[in-house]
Amino acid sequence: MKRLLLVLLVLVGSLSLAGAAFGLAPGATVEERCVNAAKAYIKKHNLKNPQLNALQISLFRKAHPKYDKEWEELTGVKINATVYGYTDIPSKIMAEAVAKTGQWDVFMHFTEMIPDAAGAGVILPFDKWEKNIAPDLSTYSPSFRAMQYFNGKHYHLELDGDHLALVLRKDIMDAAAADYQKKFGQVCDCPETFDEWEQMAAYFHTKKGETRWGIKFDKPMYGATAYRAMNFAYRHFPAYFASLYFDKDMNPRINSPEGIEAIKQFSSIVKYMPDSSIPSGEVARPSPSCPFPRLWVMPTRTPNP
Repeated sequence: MKRLLLVLLVLVGSLSLAGAAFGLAPGATVEERCVNAAKAYIKKHNLKNPQLNALQISLFRKAHPKYDKEWEELTGVKINATVYGYTDIPSKIMAEAVAKTGQWDVFMHFTEMIPDAAGAGVILPFDKWEKNIAPDLSTYSPSFRAMQYFNGKHYHLELDGDHLALVLRKDIMDAAAADYQKKFGQVCDCPETFDEWEQMAAYFHTKKGETRWGIKFDKPMYGATAYRAMNFAYRHFPAYFASLYFDKDMNPRINSPEGIEAIKQFSSIVKYMPDSSIPSGEVARPSPSCPFPRLWVMPTRTPNP
């Protein structure tokens, strides 16, 4: 059986074998229901040695074998993996639209391929299988939830975790806690808005040689660092105005009042970041310790060697 899904993890990709059984699958958690639904489908259709052929993205090549094995142990479904770079997979997906070989059950790639792949009929939506699993999508921001849909149908799950990871230096925050609360009337904690994040970045931005909160800084400490190269920043920039780049009629939202304000916010905090946050190269990283495109937030350098 060849059902082609566009997903990021094999566990979710294996929903292609979950089937449309009778109502919600048993299980207290999404994971339990997913496993039980797959088992029920296999039993219902009397499948022998079920397998899925997965085109996997090389960025996660070290993680794949662990989850492939776990899925096989839980359900009996073997994953036959073929690994390609993320720049190669789009051509493989669209080649399948023409050749219709049926050689792939699971594609793993990013959201930008959904319209082309769905429009070409290469991938199938999750909707009917989700009725068995009842996944909780409430923790996604509205913009990232919208990215998973095409023409009102659900084709994709954002599972990579790159977009909104927030890392804070607890030791520095604890040292500055009393002064920060006195200055702003707020607890020094994880910011809830982009305005608060920039407020914290400005406050913690420290020059070389300064002594603050009882700490002598022999090196400068940047208030923030985050990916600001637009070749990757486009993936989390929509969160700044809680919207996709275009509305349903393909009118650009970037030049709306919300879009203009988002651009101002997005660029304003750059003055508290390392210069390399805006790289001149096609692919670059804000600092050697910051893997793209994850969002690392103030401060990223230790105060002393």
